[in-house]
Amino acid sequence: SSDVCSSDLRAVFLLAQGNKKAGVIKQLVEGETGPSFPASMMKLHSNSHLFIDSEAASACGTLKKGA
Repeated sequence: SSDVCSSDLRAVFLLAQGNKKAGVIKQLVEGETGPSFPASMMKLHSNSHLFIDSEAASACGTLKKGA
């Protein structure tokens, strides 16, 4: 199975671009973690990375760049 929290996964990457993804990125960054929003499970992985452009980040509050 491909469980994002699996210890078999070395890293989890999510790439998003464009303002059409802004709502999803806001939900991912600011929302709760749970099975109703599968992408949120990446927050539980110790080596997860989110790569987004400024348009995708536009609905979020302050995001730390390059962290």
